[in-house]
Amino acid sequence: MTIICSIADLSEGQPKIIEVAGMGSLIVLLKRGQTQVFKNRCPHANARLNADSDNILAYDEYHIYCQLHGAQFDPYTGQCVLGPCRGQGLTRLSSAVEKGLVVLKDFDQPDIV
Repeated sequence: MTIICSIADLSEGQPKIIEVAGMGSLIVLLKRGQTQVFKNRCPHANARLNADSDNILAYDEYHIYCQLHGAQFDPYTGQCVLGPCRGQGLTRLSSAVEKGLVVLKDFDQPDIV
């Protein structure tokens, strides 16, 4: 399990970019009490969504926005709904809130036989 941040560090509906040792840049979002964690990589250009600021909330104040090419992503699923990577999506990571902390569940561990 990897700790990402405290739930208190998040604001409802505001994507937050967090650098995590060994994981790189992640997007963490609190939406209607649920946390979503995505890798901060646009599937169109394999680049970070934030080119010049950490504000990656689209003008509609709902979708996650790629500053590089204008793609917009659903905040629950990570699927591109507008832009050059339509039909693709952000890589979503399995997360949970435990004792007030947003954590990644183990996801890259090989099965032990």
